[in-house]
Amino acid sequence: MLTVRCPRCRHDMLYGPKLSQQSPTVVGKKKRCVYCGMTFSIHSDQAKTRIVQIGKRETPNMPLF
Repeated sequence: MLTVRCPRCRHDMLYGPKLSQQSPTVVGKKKRCVYCGMTFSIHSDQAKTRIVQIGKRETPNMPLF
């Protein structure tokens, strides 16, 4: 389970990717925001990544710093 952030509305959401033998990583997977409907992809690059943290955040939408 991953916590990802939408690049448009900045809401945090849980993302449980379905991994298979053909694609065992989350790189390139798509996620649709449940708040604004934007579809975005999960990147492996740390500058472009939407992954906030691995697991569930205790206080969603709080600043990371």
